[in-house]
Amino acid sequence: MTGRRPSTRLAEISLNGKGKNPGKSSSEARKRFILVLGGASSGKSRYAESLAEGLGEKVVYIATGVITDEEMAGKVARHRERRPGHWRTIESPLEADQALALTFPPGETAFGTGRVILLDGLTFFVSNLLYSRGDSVAATLVRVKRLARAAQEAPAHVIVVTDEVGLGPIPTTSLGRIFRETLGEANQILARAADEVYLVIAGLAQRLK
Repeated sequence: MTGRRPSTRLAEISLNGKGKNPGKSSSEARKRFILVLGGASSGKSRYAESLAEGLGEKVVYIATGVITDEEMAGKVARHRERRPGHWRTIESPLEADQALALTFPPGETAFGTGRVILLDGLTFFVSNLLYSRGDSVAATLVRVKRLARAAQEAPAHVIVVTDEVGLGPIPTTSLGRIFRETLGEANQILARAADEVYLVIAGLAQRLK
């Protein structure tokens, strides 16, 4: 990772754009923890957003990406434009586990229908911990386990987006190989904890669990 160092501050921002659809019925009685995997530009984020829209109106979007160049800035802008304007966004590149755990007031443990937390994504969270903060692999995986536990305990539906990195060529650098192995382990941790797991390829989702 290159560019400016991500802040540990949880920054909440308001989004302008698409308005709320008041006629949409959204709630489900059963809480769901969903993991969505896919390669780069596979449509995984768009699919996760469609899931969130179908599950509830009270959506909180936790963003972990950091703008490091013009290309990344454009990608973030496109994601913001695509999201409904009534969604609440929390930027948390280094504290996504804490942000997920604290999205709703402490002690508020009863599941509320219509509440959805969408975290996009695990890939940047792991990368930021390893390379921006310099955490060890072991420490990073501890944070991932905390995130998985927070997702299971949250009084809301939870959707986590991540990259499937095991299908491409073996990275040529040691840093690349360490990242691939660590994210692969992180994905397995969340897949074991999740109620449902989907793999998205070319915009098509296949349920794995």
